[in-house]
Amino acid sequence: MKFLVLILLLLINPVYSKSNKKLIQKIENLIIKENLDEALNLVEDISTKKFNYYFLKGRIYQDKKNDTEALINYSIALQYKPNNYKTYNNRALVKGSLKDLKGAMKDLNRSIEINSNYAESFINRGVTFNVLNEPEKAIKDFTNAIQINPQISDAYLNRAITNQYLGNKDKVCPDLTKAQELGNKEVISWINILCKK
Repeated sequence: MKFLVLILLLLINPVYSKSNKKLIQKIENLIIKENLDEALNLVEDISTKKFNYYFLKGRIYQDKKNDTEALINYSIALQYKPNNYKTYNNRALVKGSLKDLKGAMKDLNRSIEINSNYAESFINRGVTFNVLNEPEKAIKDFTNAIQINPQISDAYLNRAITNQYLGNKDKVCPDLTKAQELGNKEVISWINILCKK
């Protein structure tokens, strides 16, 4: 009898898994399109209330600027997958928004410890170092992010701003120009102010 139940579970689980996978993709697309209320309603349809359920709720609440709910959901998601670097990265952003810079730094360090090839965590830790008035460490993290993924314009922009703050004027315009080449429209005003002579 136990063998039969096990076979039935194995046969049924892929169906739930496939339907959950499609649902999760739909929810992620809604988050990208900023249809957050609809995404939140759909999240309740995930058949198993485990990691994906709490991670997606965390993302939705984070985008809705409901930091407390985002923090709670990311923390629960980490109970299911304690080595998920993206969850640590996202929870760090929420903690930073809540002015818990020590907690944000701890989560970013953990994210990088788990996956040292995730450029976004280096960018976010660099920004946190800037807020903590440690610009040299910020420059190092932005440079690490660029080495990991040279196509992330935010790393160049943040490194340029930090170099401007440090008075390294010769390093500012090349990074701003590279960020613009990568499609960052935000840098145009910086280039007009700092690089046009």
